[in-house]
Amino acid sequence: MTASRHETSDAQLQRETMSTVIRKISPFVGLLFFVAFLDRVNVSFAALTMKTDLALSDVAYGTGAGLFFIGYFLAEIPSNMMLERFGARRWLARIMISWGLVSVAMAFVQGEVSFYVLRFLLGLGEAGFYPGLMLYFTYWFPVQYRARVIGFLMFAIPIASFVGAPLSTGIMSIFDGSHGMPGWRWLFVIEGLPAVVLGFVTMRYLADNPLKARWLRDDQKSWLVNKLEGERSLATAHAKGGWLRAISNPKVLCVVLILALNGLATNGVNFWLPQLVKSFGLSTFQTGLVASIPYGCAGVVVVFWGLHSDLKRERVWHYAIAGWVAAAGLFIAGFTLNQPVLNIAALTLAVIGVNATQPAFWTMTGLVLASTNATAVGFAFVNSLGNLTGYVGPVLVGWLKQSTGSFGTALLVLGCTTVVMGALPFTLRRYIVEQERGGDALAQETSKGRNDAAAVSCTTRESV
Repeated sequence: MTASRHETSDAQLQRETMSTVIRKISPFVGLLFFVAFLDRVNVSFAALTMKTDLALSDVAYGTGAGLFFIGYFLAEIPSNMMLERFGARRWLARIMISWGLVSVAMAFVQGEVSFYVLRFLLGLGEAGFYPGLMLYFTYWFPVQYRARVIGFLMFAIPIASFVGAPLSTGIMSIFDGSHGMPGWRWLFVIEGLPAVVLGFVTMRYLADNPLKARWLRDDQKSWLVNKLEGERSLATAHAKGGWLRAISNPKVLCVVLILALNGLATNGVNFWLPQLVKSFGLSTFQTGLVASIPYGCAGVVVVFWGLHSDLKRERVWHYAIAGWVAAAGLFIAGFTLNQPVLNIAALTLAVIGVNATQPAFWTMTGLVLASTNATAVGFAFVNSLGNLTGYVGPVLVGWLKQSTGSFGTALLVLGCTTVVMGALPFTLRRYIVEQERGGDALAQETSKGRNDAAAVSCTTRESV
């Protein structure tokens, strides 16, 4: 009976601790990610009028949109190493202030060259933010909670576009001509400043790790630290070598390839969707309203799919199904360019699919990287190399559109990549299942040890 009482107490401590951690961290980090993604893709809405003002061709626009990811790639690994050295709070704040200032500077683009330079600098400024958050989550969330938390974070991506589409086109319409500046220049100023402000807020709000959290009790800190250290101990028990061995691990390279194919489709769609929608003859503001539909639907599905993945303790099929839904949407969209309603419905499926893959993907990636001795470098390596196709996607779509005169071929090519993308995680399925089950077993063993010790202590006191 005593052991049972302690098991209940342990379960209650876990619920209280994780409820507090989720409540304190998830909403704020979600807000940061919302602003980050809004600043990354607002160029897709600015392009509705900016391309004409700056005389940018489809290929030039696609190249500039994609150059963000080259800067991102070059600074990603050093940035995550700095995060471990200086702490998440200070380094994430530095990243936000940097990209916010560059985003504001986008308002002063004068032509093709300055467009290229500032998009590249924006990538440098934001580098390390996303993998830094993934690494930060490993400091706070045990594996069994991670997919739902990442799902909440991923919710910020479609919602940034859902809210950002009418917000961005609304800013462009309302401020167009104000003080002699076109609306797209005002867009970069107004949407860039919040990142700078939030950077300073981050310095005061975030805690680097559970031991530094003033809002956790000592028993909660102890439980969470022991839980996370137990998971890391199991994963690294047989790990060998440092970061070089980690990034050459075949499993790590596999998740890089999965993310690369995902990034090709995701960014190919994200940076061109507003222009595709406007091709149906809509005004700038109407384009923003219609373009928000796919992302609003995706936001709901991402949260549900991440939670479902955690409840079922399954990752691979959740990723594959979402990827193949995206493929179906892209194929249908490629053949329905003359049917606006059906085309938007198909693009909605595509956006839902590529976004819904993210919770399962990053949970799988965390399990793979936990078996290395270089988790920080590993997250940065996966995200930076995988996101290089973020450059290829917009350029490829721009080149195919300019060559063929329509988006059809580009959508079909992206559809093919998502078919392969959905199948690749099955090569890791056995390993993922073993890692997750092993973590559960270790957690139960650790909990049992604590309960037994507590029971002995209680019995001793009673006998005395």
